[in-house]
Amino acid sequence: MSEAHCAEIAFHEDRVWFRNSQQPETVLTFELPVWATFVAAAKAGALEAPPTGQL
Repeated sequence: MSEAHCAEIAFHEDRVWFRNSQQPETVLTFELPVWATFVAAAKAGALEAPPTGQL
């Protein structure tokens, strides 16, 4: 069995569904404008990872 971690994203009507393949029972949903803002921020480099060992 693979131990890869995958983000799974699905678009349905006016929502985006997001889950971690390692925890498929937990699904986050976002409205499309919220998702678009998140993606734009990520592409612009506006999101930084926390320092190592901190969440």
